Amino acid sequence: MNADHLSYQRATSVSVIGLVVQIVLGVTLLVYGNMLHDPVARSASFLVFYGAPVWLALILVFHQHKRERLEAVENEQFRGSGAAGASVFGDEVAAEQVQADKLASMHRFLLPAVSLILAAAYIATGLVRFAGDMEKFVLPDTYVAPPKEGAAIAIGVALLASCFILARFVAGMAKQKVWSLLHAGAAASVGAAIAGAMLLIAHGLELAFAFDKGLRYGPVIIDALMIFLGAEIVLNFVLTLYRPRKAGDYLRPAFDSRLLAFLAAPDRLAESVSDAINYQLGFDVSSTWFYRLVSRSLLGLGILGVLTLWGMTCFAVVQPDEKGLLLSGSSEPRELDSGTVIKKPWPFARVETYPASAVSSFTVGLVTTREDPSKPRLWTDDNPSGNRFMLVQSDPDADRPGDQELALLIGEVPVQFTVDNLRAYMSLAQDGPSSEPEKMRRGVLRATASSVVTRFFLEHTVEQLLGPQRGDLENELRADMQRTFDNLQTIEGVGSGVRVLFAGLQGVRPPSGAVADAFEASQAAGYRSEAEVELARAERIAELSKATGDVSLANEILATLDQLSDARRAVTSRADVDADPMVVELERRVEALMARAGGDAAIEIIEARTERWRRHLRERTRAALSGGQSAGFDAAPEIYQMRLFVDAFKDATKNVRVWISPLKIIPRIDNTEINNDLGLNPGGSSDNEGQE
Repeated sequence: MNADHLSYQRATSVSVIGLVVQIVLGVTLLVYGNMLHDPVARSASFLVFYGAPVWLALILVFHQHKRERLEAVENEQFRGSGAAGASVFGDEVAAEQVQADKLASMHRFLLPAVSLILAAAYIATGLVRFAGDMEKFVLPDTYVAPPKEGAAIAIGVALLASCFILARFVAGMAKQKVWSLLHAGAAASVGAAIAGAMLLIAHGLELAFAFDKGLRYGPVIIDALMIFLGAEIVLNFVLTLYRPRKAGDYLRPAFDSRLLAFLAAPDRLAESVSDAINYQLGFDVSSTWFYRLVSRSLLGLGILGVLTLWGMTCFAVVQPDEKGLLLSGSSEPRELDSGTVIKKPWPFARVETYPASAVSSFTVGLVTTREDPSKPRLWTDDNPSGNRFMLVQSDPDADRPGDQELALLIGEVPVQFTVDNLRAYMSLAQDGPSSEPEKMRRGVLRATASSVVTRFFLEHTVEQLLGPQRGDLENELRADMQRTFDNLQTIEGVGSGVRVLFAGLQGVRPPSGAVADAFEASQAAGYRSEAEVELARAERIAELSKATGDVSLANEILATLDQLSDARRAVTSRADVDADPMVVELERRVEALMARAGGDAAIEIIEARTERWRRHLRERTRAALSGGQSAGFDAAPEIYQMRLFVDAFKDATKNVRVWISPLKIIPRIDNTEINNDLGLNPGGSSDNEGQE
């Protein structure tokens, strides 16, 4: 196509239409979003509005191209006339490039400036709104659902249809070199179409399936898209600075998004792929029959692929630890077990799965977070803020309920459960917000369990909740909680479909650290008492084992001795004690048991018996010696006395080397033979007389 002023005038007209459409749709989105508090519409309005500067820049540039073409035609006509050689027209000839210079200035300064301003607007708006939208809509605590209005879907459809048709039309014009700048306008229209599609999808999911993720995440996605477009413009601007160019050629402006332009004309991708294949293989592959067959059948193959994917939605898989719920239009939901399910294709039927076989849990009462979960939780730990105290009975012996005194305990009761009836469980809290139904169901169960725990604590005393009965009370609490869950009213009827597995009381403790210290002191005293008793028992066992060698035998001996004592006390006369047959039998039994025993007792008995026989034999020896001495004295008294005297004298002087006897102390004995035998001389002095 020739680059004449009529071509640029047509491009200018199309740009004006694009600007008007962009502004009208942007104003519509902004007004609707502010009036009905629709976050997706508000964010989409910015994305649509920021396409208006693109169309405005294209209007100015194409209008300048038109003026430059008119100026070129006038100059051409002037040069063809004979007046061009006259000197009087020298000034006019010098000024014949005015519009061309303005056009070059626009490409050199205006379009880069618009690109940088638009990039800054995209990035700044995206960053500011991204942080706010994340806090308002993504977080469940601050999200407020917009009203369900069909107007949003209508606006989305109108925006998507009009902008996409305009983008396709403009992209077709941009294939001509003279209109190549219209790629930027097509990209702006595609951005507006994306905004309309986001609005349509978000409200369509909410209206058809009560799925609010599109409304919550839609603003964040649009904000992220604006940040991406701004970054792309900056990257295009930097690359344009280093891109080689020829004289008279104008490069694509930086605000011309390559991504959005591709969405406006995806057929250019196929052409680029064909050119790349031809270049790599060295021949024209796109001219072969196979490539042309595939090209002709590409649409059919694409449709077949889409239908195949859509047909695959007829199958769903419920995992072994899950249960499924088949939702099919207005028909009654049907509960599914694990396995493969065949159903109607999406969106006519869908399967919602839930890990019903898995054990779920929540905590009633105080929920604390510890820095180190591996450390045990003690009563003496500092109580965190926001304690939930439980009222319990403190005096179990009160006569009347009005006289009952109440005490406070910190309650931390973990509850574990599984889902037996998925339909009943999924029908819980259906009248609540649809943003997080699982959170609402957990909230209903936790609130119900909290009321059960509060009533249960009021019916029991501190000693029962903290004493050895706690195991039985846990079973009672679990049964009470199960009955309450079974009596919940749901859409499906009576029952929540939940089976309670465990309700623990291990986290119940006093609210004060002083109570914990006193309790620990009491427990420590009891432990010390038990330790003393066990130590005494150990010492008893050690002593008995040391005495008898066997504890059981020692106990038998002690029992027999007790019987012996009772038998002796039963005998009235002390003289008859040793003759009583019962006493004799028990004494014999004790002796027999002592004989069997080992240890110190047996050693003492053996030593006593040994000493007894030793003394007995010694005394008998002395008695026999005494009898022999008496017989010797009776036979010869003097000789017996002298022998004793001599024996004593010998023993006294056995180790004496010298002794002096001043007197003759030896008595006179008439028996000369005996005196000679004794070495005595009655007629003379002793052999040692006079010696010193």
